[in-house]
Amino acid sequence: MPPTADSEFMERTIAALLAVCFGWIIGHFTPTIQHFVGLWLRGPKLQCKTIALETTTTQAGILHWYVSVEVSNVKGRIARECRVFLTTIEQLWSNGASKIIFDRTIQCVWEYDTKRDSFDIPFGASPSCNFVLVDNVRQGFVPQFRRSDGEKFETIPYEHLFMCNGTYRFTGVVTADEIKGVAFSAVVDISGIWPPSLRKSSVWTSRAALRGLARNAAPPMIATTHEYRGYVFTIEYQPSDPAYSVDFPDIPTIITSGDNLPEAFANACEALDLHLESLQKLKLPLPEPRHRLVVETA
Repeated sequence: MPPTADSEFMERTIAALLAVCFGWIIGHFTPTIQHFVGLWLRGPKLQCKTIALETTTTQAGILHWYVSVEVSNVKGRIARECRVFLTTIEQLWSNGASKIIFDRTIQCVWEYDTKRDSFDIPFGASPSCNFVLVDNVRQGFVPQFRRSDGEKFETIPYEHLFMCNGTYRFTGVVTADEIKGVAFSAVVDISGIWPPSLRKSSVWTSRAALRGLARNAAPPMIATTHEYRGYVFTIEYQPSDPAYSVDFPDIPTIITSGDNLPEAFANACEALDLHLESLQKLKLPLPEPRHRLVVETA
């Protein structure tokens, strides 16, 4: 049966509608595709390494010895809003045993500007962020934490944890907008002999390496509370895969996890960045943070 005028009109209408829909999809998603292809080809891409630096003598004749993480951007685009967090501090013993003594993820202090919350790192730049201070007078160490208002975090309530000599492993993560975080670890020997020594440092960027870190880490805490960009979230350990699940009480639609604490923290920061960016592009209001991180001092 030859096609009728009505059927030909219907086919043309459907074809025109499909063409319009296809054009709208291409036009709507092309900038996003170009954006992520650009990130893959031109970066940014972060690399980091831990370094030890003995500073000059203070006016009181005290020597300061810092352990820092040097963050480098090795691709063309600027790495935006880079932050460094210390996630766990473990005490190590010569028999191979270890114990987590601190598990509050707190931001560390940038060496060049202690008031800065974050750094935009261009290609080729390598700013440093301090996370441990040791001097030749006191025993133990002083973590270099910063509060959200830019002041240094008061660690006096935790001196019973930090002010004793020994061997410690510090694990942390470097985050930046729109790219995956990089986890790092440093083993520092603070035996009372000056200067202390940075015995071992490692960086993890692949999931396989991070899983290896999870297998070799000290026994995990059941749940930890963290804060990023003003939003509080919890990371809970469970004896299943994935081992660490993330929960944002103010944004329950964010779902992410990790095989260990640093990976789960980095994934949580990345998921929050993407969620807030999507809301801004859609011109929707950002959720109001209703929870606050309170660090116990007793």
